Amino acid sequence: MKLWFVEIFARNPSALEAWYSTFFERMPDLRDAKTGFVLYQLAEGRVAVRSGHSNPGGVLVHVLCEDLDAESARLQKVGIVPVEEVKTSDAEKYRRRVYEDPEGNRWSLFEWVGAKQGASEPL
Repeated sequence: MKLWFVEIFARNPSALEAWYSTFFERMPDLRDAKTGFVLYQLAEGRVAVRSGHSNPGGVLVHVLCEDLDAESARLQKVGIVPVEEVKTSDAEKYRRRVYEDPEGNRWSLFEWVGAKQGASEPL
């Protein structure tokens, strides 16, 4: 199996599109104005936004970055602030910072520190 994309429903898809365009530092790769569907093609997957009932809080999406501090500084400059301070996991060898989009969905930016280990190692 291969994860194709994560679809996120939004009460206000325009606000979510603006937030994701800033967060991912790119415009959507596909936009259907008729249905309110937008799709971001990322290096290893896709994120879709669709108009509909939002049910945030049940999922934490993890996005690997090369430099957590640089990405955090970039997001801070454009007004996206974390909802949690940096967490370091010595056992799994990562650092992460969590953000919330305008609908309350949680996004974790993380970087590996030291050797990749445990369940978090790419397969």
